[in-house]
Amino acid sequence: MRRDGPTGRGLPRRARARPVLLGLPLAAIAGYIASFSVSWGPVQWVALPELFPPRVRAAAASVCLVFTWLFNLAVALVFPPLLAAFGAAAPSSSNASTRARKLIRCGHDPP
Repeated sequence: MRRDGPTGRGLPRRARARPVLLGLPLAAIAGYIASFSVSWGPVQWVALPELFPPRVRAAAASVCLVFTWLFNLAVALVFPPLLAAFGAAAPSSSNASTRARKLIRCGHDPP
């Protein structure tokens, strides 16, 4: 009798996940959210309205934030097909080349 369940009984030994690895993705996501929310996350909500004069501040900040969300949506929709088509090497090499150009231009790797 085959019993599949949260303990992994009935699955081949190589298919069973180790308990430590089950929490790793959750910990990584929580770490990303925490670091983003204490660094660049809130900056757009504070800095964008300060760019505009008071009489147009609300409307201009609203337009900027709509574009921010639209670009986030575009990245979320485009990235998975690109990842499937080119693999994980394409985003990694793009990031590496951008950081190399910054290093050459600035003499150090700014954040």
